[in-house]
Amino acid sequence: MNPIILIPAYNPDEMLLSAIEGMKKSGFDRFVLVDDGSRPDCRPVFEAALALGGCELVRHAINLGKGRALKTGFNYILDRYPDASGAISVDADGQHPPKAVRSVAQAMARHPGALVLGVRQFFKGKNVPLPNLMGNTITRAVFWLLTGLSFGDTQCGLRGYPRNVMKAFLPVQGDRFEYENVMLLHVRSARIDVAEVAMDAVYIGENTSSHFNRRS
Repeated sequence: MNPIILIPAYNPDEMLLSAIEGMKKSGFDRFVLVDDGSRPDCRPVFEAALALGGCELVRHAINLGKGRALKTGFNYILDRYPDASGAISVDADGQHPPKAVRSVAQAMARHPGALVLGVRQFFKGKNVPLPNLMGNTITRAVFWLLTGLSFGDTQCGLRGYPRNVMKAFLPVQGDRFEYENVMLLHVRSARIDVAEVAMDAVYIGENTSSHFNRRS
């Protein structure tokens, strides 16, 4: 059975719908959307997503940040889907191709109990913004210097979380973007194995629909 797709979203647009449709065509059929305090005018997008079928929606009354949205999704999935092997987090802006999501699901099957990281191939992609390339390179270097842990990509939002990993990460501190990095600091003490999956680096442009920023 496929893992559940977890999509944290803040002020999404139609790219969210395209992403869901693409993953449904790739065989995924269960989605949990976390509306992290989006504007009222974004409600039709969420309603259209629910109309696609297979989607459930959890709402934050105010914007609490991507980290909190992920935690809300983890808790919801662990509580409501006892049969689910895990979850795959996917950004709402279409930057994670369905084939990459499928690759993460396959890696989760090959590595039960391991955190699976999507690793963007920056040097093979086109139109990769220089700040993104530099930021990821610096973060990876800092992680290695401080912890001795080496990851191919510390900032990609495409990740596979088995049930044991979601449970381990729920108490970890961080409500905004730092949460995804703090997770990686936690893998050693929690004795969580890590697997990586190469994926294309896709950038839609500045006006993407994820709309999480580094304070969210």
